[in-house]
Amino acid sequence: MIKKIIHILITFLLLAVTNATAQEEDTTHDFVARRSVIFDDNFADDSLGDFPAGWRICVCNGDKYIFDTAHCSIVRTDSGNAVTIRFDTAFITNIEPSLDPNTYLPDSFSLEFDFRLGSPRASMDCGLNLMANSCYGEGFSLYNKDNKGYILNHDAFYPKEGQVDGGHYVCTSPLPGFNYTTWHHFALSFYRQDIKCYVDRQRVMHIPECHYSPNSFSLSCSVDDAIYYRNVRVATGMEPSRFDSILTEQRLITHAIHFDTDSATIKPESMAFISQLAAWMRAHSRVRLEIDGHTDNDGNEETNLKLSQARANEVKKQLTLLGINETRLTATGYGATRPIQPNDTPEEKSQNRRVEFVKQ
Repeated sequence: MIKKIIHILITFLLLAVTNATAQEEDTTHDFVARRSVIFDDNFADDSLGDFPAGWRICVCNGDKYIFDTAHCSIVRTDSGNAVTIRFDTAFITNIEPSLDPNTYLPDSFSLEFDFRLGSPRASMDCGLNLMANSCYGEGFSLYNKDNKGYILNHDAFYPKEGQVDGGHYVCTSPLPGFNYTTWHHFALSFYRQDIKCYVDRQRVMHIPECHYSPNSFSLSCSVDDAIYYRNVRVATGMEPSRFDSILTEQRLITHAIHFDTDSATIKPESMAFISQLAAWMRAHSRVRLEIDGHTDNDGNEETNLKLSQARANEVKKQLTLLGINETRLTATGYGATRPIQPNDTPEEKSQNRRVEFVKQ
């Protein structure tokens, strides 16, 4: 009886901590793409040197600017085809999908693409333009300053934090792990004028009320050098739960569960995520999960295996305390045996320190 009372008290305490720390939850990796794809182009079927099929020169206020393949063409990269865009001396080069203008972006969509800069210029923009009514409109650019990437945006958007610089709002923090020589992934989630921007799956900007309703987009380059784009994908639909990827992709990788160093003790700010997962599991009562703990390759291999197992066990314990039947959960520690990054840099190591939930 005493054990049962203690168990109930612990549960209430955990819920209290969850509510108290909900505002501190790590939501920096919460991007989930929409499901109904309306545009998807990896340029694989395009001929090298040609203007990309399925795209057109961006139209603004009825004017159409003509560029030859010196300004926009298909090139071969180390991982397949991409489109390269170069700045025109008269106009900023913009291309947009060959879709009906002003119609294809609803009030809920996700937009993704990979990009790579062509040089380490002190100022270099690759741009996403969110347009309304057939005009260039407003948007976001990657600003390469001192070989560190910053996100800046135009006046129509109002970020939570940042500084004004020449009529733009600039994120004050550089992008983690940014390297102009490598490919990066940009993603944007739009829901009823709430915008979230991500680079390499990490949220870099959140604008809860942008006062702007885009209905089309274009990609651009605004300096006299090449910008490379590939894997452009637009999808619509209601914003799904972050946990729905367990159903669609059979797994969820998260960096939102934090532990004390060299310990299986879960930090309090992680409880909001675990509480939300428990609520999702209660709504999906047939789902069974394997909880996988992963570490980087620092330290002893055996120690890493034991630590990852202990951390997976602790996550399982917290879910059971929140009402999830233990029979629906298993826990496995993999140590550093299944990295998702090379473990060569601190940023790569941080990506390998993770928890995965795999549907059984």
